[in-house]
Amino acid sequence: MRFRLYRSPLFTGPFPHSTYMQKEAPSERPSWKAPEDVEIVTFSARDDGTAVRLGGNDYGRVFAGRMRFRDGSMSRVAIKTFLSPLSDGEAGDYGRAIEELKSAGVRIPKMGMVKLRTGTKIGTEELAHDEWAQISQLFGSVAKGSKIQGKSQGTLLSPKGRLEAVEELTKVANAGHYPVVDIFEPLADESKGIIPLDIDTLVNMERTMGRPTYTQLADSLLVSIETISSHLHAQSPERKALYDASLAAASPQIREALKRIIPQ
Repeated sequence: MRFRLYRSPLFTGPFPHSTYMQKEAPSERPSWKAPEDVEIVTFSARDDGTAVRLGGNDYGRVFAGRMRFRDGSMSRVAIKTFLSPLSDGEAGDYGRAIEELKSAGVRIPKMGMVKLRTGTKIGTEELAHDEWAQISQLFGSVAKGSKIQGKSQGTLLSPKGRLEAVEELTKVANAGHYPVVDIFEPLADESKGIIPLDIDTLVNMERTMGRPTYTQLADSLLVSIETISSHLHAQSPERKALYDASLAAASPQIREALKRIIPQ
């Protein structure tokens, strides 16, 4: 199947820490790029003019596209448009969350926020107003399908997957965000682990519940660990290993709060 690319004028937002991915060489992982390095984003379209939709959730729709940088390189990307358009402040919340997770060492995909201009074509549709979109690293391809299985809801089949999830959740807590299990999406190749992909959940939880305290972060983290290890016996060595891994990865403040509530 052949696809066309619609050009879309693009400009970046008022917060300087928005980040994007660069062209991915065969043997390299894509690296973070600054907004000023981005030249244009394009939406893929089928021969009948409809956009190539990859999926979506309660917050928005995800389309296939490409991003071109000022050095001439290109990167295939996933472009999320929001069902309820974001204000500049709300887009700033996403940008801040991305930066905080990245700084805490969370294994998030390369992503960032961009503002699409009025008139941007998304398949046969056209934006009536400037709108924020989230651009992220694309896992898989339109032709071969996604490399991501879908929401795990804490159900991870392998000990490696469970350990990685607990370590990543602890880093999410270190970043100051509620470490909930449904932010994860396991990769189809289980040996590749899991990806914390759902930034929407983190941003909207903070918007609804406020910035969590260390005690709230530890409580949420323990609930997530218990969910991940729910099928394991209470005295299982693996369950103890998950507690130990979280304590080892936690910041001093969260570690102290966890010590007070982890079952002995």
